[in-house]
Amino acid sequence: NVVLSFRGRSGSDGLPDAIQDGRFEACHEVLMRKYENAGLKASYLATSVRIRCLCPTTWSSFEKSEAVKAITVSEFTSTISEIMKSVSIEGLFHGNVGSSDAKAAQEAILGVLSSSGGGGLSKKNYPKEPVIQIPKKAEAQLVICPAKNVSESNTAVEMYIQLGKDNLSDRVMTDLLTHMMAEPLYDQLRTKDQFGYSVGCDSRWTSGIMGVYFSVVSSTKSAEEITTRIDRFLLDYKKELSEMKDEQFMEHVVGLAKRKLEMFNCLSEETGCFWSEIKTGRFDWEVFRNETLELRSITKERALAAFDAWLLPSTKDGKKCDRRALVVQVIGYGEEAAAQGRPSMDPESIPAFLDEKVKAMHKAVGGNTWGKVY
Repeated sequence: NVVLSFRGRSGSDGLPDAIQDGRFEACHEVLMRKYENAGLKASYLATSVRIRCLCPTTWSSFEKSEAVKAITVSEFTSTISEIMKSVSIEGLFHGNVGSSDAKAAQEAILGVLSSSGGGGLSKKNYPKEPVIQIPKKAEAQLVICPAKNVSESNTAVEMYIQLGKDNLSDRVMTDLLTHMMAEPLYDQLRTKDQFGYSVGCDSRWTSGIMGVYFSVVSSTKSAEEITTRIDRFLLDYKKELSEMKDEQFMEHVVGLAKRKLEMFNCLSEETGCFWSEIKTGRFDWEVFRNETLELRSITKERALAAFDAWLLPSTKDGKKCDRRALVVQVIGYGEEAAAQGRPSMDPESIPAFLDEKVKAMHKAVGGNTWGKVY
């Protein structure tokens, strides 16, 4: 009721009666502080830049801050009213309830929607969430940024390798490869090489596009050294995977299957899983079961072929392989090595500089996107 009460209001009408006096100003202050503090850690900023490089319709905290820093109640009310002209509601009623309870909730929601002016937004007119298609080349798309916080001593590097549109077979293969690599990556770069205090890899799913990312945060190594070391790990792991005994490979497969079949710890976890399927439009209600069944068909030979096609940085003779790779380097203000390569500029201009770097990346790849996934 409170959300829909903004519909049909003009700027001169002010806020709905349900909004208490002073609430707008208090929320505006909190929001501006949130934007200002976003990305103060190098690792958070690296992730933010990567996501914005991949998702051209995602706005930065700086852009959002600039848009609303001087907004008035009148401007806010008229803007929200315009946005709310056409709406669509998707819901999930989950828990210890029956179909009659769900239908009653549906009728109540539809009643409120109808009394406020109806819906008007069909599913085919939902806002699109395009994902940039990284070109498949020998050289990665490189984005170098200074840390936003001048007291940040760490340098963070994220290497993201894009794979393609979501499908069950490749998704499961991606999960298996990252499941196998995570521990040796940490053991080698973090424990043995002391390359950084935070080291990890995982699969990434971005609006229906699959990828693998490697992340290292260090206060002693340069961004270039970290990037090179990640690629060297991948070369070394290719040999390890090739020599892996079938029994050991199957242990990884079984371990991942067990993890996917683990019971949810609470109702909210299960609800979140179902809601994710609704939000993405995939609607696979038994996604973990289906992925586990798919695991049964994966062989070591298929895993090696996928590794070579997606992740291998170079061949035995040193020729670089084509990959859809994006490398984001956020360089901090720490020791000499960790600070190497950092762009020099006035700290006040860094947020705008970051936005320009993202736009330059979009232009460099031609702005091509993957199109519709589901």
